[in-house]
Amino acid sequence: MASRTWLFGAGFAASAMFTTVQLQHALVAPDTAYYLFTAAGIAASLGIVAATFPLLRRITGPEAARNE
Repeated sequence: MASRTWLFGAGFAASAMFTTVQLQHALVAPDTAYYLFTAAGIAASLGIVAATFPLLRRITGPEAARNE
């Protein structure tokens, strides 16, 4: 497992050096707004999924599966 971590770090370091030297672009971390928008999007998508649970329970519940 340590070798994978080392390889990931080496790959990130290589890409950072490439962008800095060849493309004259420094790697910078995203702003706080990025993380806020990402968290809001994840929360909204989880809210939509959670909102469908009552309908899913009604459709797939034991009462709907009975044949008479």
